[in-house]
Amino acid sequence: MRGIWLLWPLLFSQALHAQSTAAANTATTVATAPALTIPTLQSRVEPKYPLKELRDGVEGAVIVRFLVDPQGVPLQVSVVRSTGITAFEQAAVAAVKQWRFAPARDAQGKAKISNLLQVQLQFKIE
Repeated sequence: MRGIWLLWPLLFSQALHAQSTAAANTATTVATAPALTIPTLQSRVEPKYPLKELRDGVEGAVIVRFLVDPQGVPLQVSVVRSTGITAFEQAAVAAVKQWRFAPARDAQGKAKISNLLQVQLQFKIE
């Protein structure tokens, strides 16, 4: 099985937009813009390909949304969209719950920011 995955920081882009809008309204745009970072994936568990789907030659994809807390742990993992195969959805959610991130950091380097991320996992037989 080959898994393709992409991370989309959802709230981070909104924070940057709000930040850049506020900065545009001040004369010290460069000096006042705080440096924010997004969560960085540190360890990733591959989803287990469901045996029945593997035997039947079934492939699919699942998009999962989750919150990365300040400790780098995924919380509130849920399926946003999928090809409709429950076994793939369960495998994707179970895998993402085991992932660990270097958490997002604020301008002072403190990991007190939570971020909403989205990932697409492909279940493909090679």
